[in-house]
Amino acid sequence: MTLLFLPIDIQVKNISFKRTDNLKKVPAQIFQPAWWDSAILDSASLNYFSDIIQQLPYDKISIVMHKFQNGPVGSHLDVYPNMKIDPMELANINDNEPCGYRLVLNGKDDVLEIFDGVNWLTPKLPSVPCCYLINSTRLRHRVKDDPGREVLYFRGIINKDRNQELIEKSLKVYKDHAVYSK
Repeated sequence: MTLLFLPIDIQVKNISFKRTDNLKKVPAQIFQPAWWDSAILDSASLNYFSDIIQQLPYDKISIVMHKFQNGPVGSHLDVYPNMKIDPMELANINDNEPCGYRLVLNGKDDVLEIFDGVNWLTPKLPSVPCCYLINSTRLRHRVKDDPGREVLYFRGIINKDRNQELIEKSLKVYKDHAVYSK
């Protein structure tokens, strides 16, 4: 069985982040047609989230997107083989799955739907805000309509040991929330 979803045991305080107009907007792509209003965080914005980023197992962050949901999100994978990312980063992601870290800043705790290989399931986040982990290359997932849902999407070079330690720590706290493939 492969771990597909797990809330992550890190310290996340209530966050009141306001996006500025100078952030680089992410154009609609194949994996997020009009589902999200996304912007790439700049260094000043990343500094605002430094206490969270330091708790995540990245050796290097390549992108953090700040996303507002525009409507229901269709079934998709977050990372796929012909995606336009550095081949070394893609290999690192594949070698370290699950390693798709997401942080829900605002929104409902029960709108993410994941496919375990047989059924669509709706895991419930223990709270919002909440950081969770998904298998970004194998987990088909979608999101029910949740106006105002605000998410941070992280991607980069994962530190294998720190990733495994964080998963093990989080399983001790959230094992009842974990979802595995069938």
